[in-house]
Amino acid sequence: MQIANNNNVCLIDPIKYNLDLNYIKRLLLNKKIKKILHSSSQDLRIFFNLFKILPINIFDTQIGVLPLGYNNSVSLKQICLNFLGINLEKDMGSIDWRKRPLSDLQIKYAINDVKYLKLLYDRIKEKLIHKKRTSWIIIPHKKILNVENFINKEKFVWKKIKFLPKTKKEFLLIKKFSYIREKIAKKKNIPPKKIISNSLLIKLSKTFDFKKSKILKNIACERFKDMVKKINSDKVNFNNNDLEISYSSLNKKVRNLQFILQQKAIKLNIHPSLIANKSEIKEMILEKKIKHFSGWKKKILSQSMKNVIFK
Repeated sequence: MQIANNNNVCLIDPIKYNLDLNYIKRLLLNKKIKKILHSSSQDLRIFFNLFKILPINIFDTQIGVLPLGYNNSVSLKQICLNFLGINLEKDMGSIDWRKRPLSDLQIKYAINDVKYLKLLYDRIKEKLIHKKRTSWIIIPHKKILNVENFINKEKFVWKKIKFLPKTKKEFLLIKKFSYIREKIAKKKNIPPKKIISNSLLIKLSKTFDFKKSKILKNIACERFKDMVKKINSDKVNFNNNDLEISYSSLNKKVRNLQFILQQKAIKLNIHPSLIANKSEIKEMILEKKIKHFSGWKKKILSQSMKNVIFK
């Protein structure tokens, strides 16, 4: 764990030493201290697992540069080079950080991960103020700090599966199967795809009598098979009518709205995901609701966007 302020960098090793991390928790909850991170999702997950809390008053530099023309996966190395003219050495991603002792090179790498964050924050903030876009990063920061992402993660994992169901039955099943898979994987501490792959999960959702499917029989995880067999078939089959929007129609609408948003993003020199990401676009079209256009986004909501969402 690395922490830096204006003058010092501190490396904390919770693996080698049995440390009381309560001071870290207090730091994370201190409203007066700005916590600057880069690509913070994994860090937030660790904090939540350790302390059952999320930090207060954070700034994610990856989010901070979205209104400045950068994509949503820009590296720390890239923005340090662009904003500070500093070329970071970032060639140790495959190193096993659990091994001790750490080498001098690893220590240098760890220091550089936080050393320039405060300076980077100052430069990004200057640019955002100059462009009058400081408010544009409020909602993205609220999204990553939504506790629902951490408490009920299993309920939403289906959204990450690239599948557009044709019937309500398929929709219900992909949600149930992915939920079961995630719960078991979490308990076993293994990747969910080790239990059943996404492609097989989709095929199982499309199978009429999924409980007697060959796919289910060939799965090694007995717990998964047992839980799937306990799903109330009558309740699922009752919903075997078509969705209000077809697969091809939804795909077309998603592409149309993505294109419109991309054109808007180009004019504003921002990444399209700052306006709405693909899952949010799908959600708006399926529910026929404008859910992600509050604040500054209201000004860019055009009639052509409304036509795609509501027609």
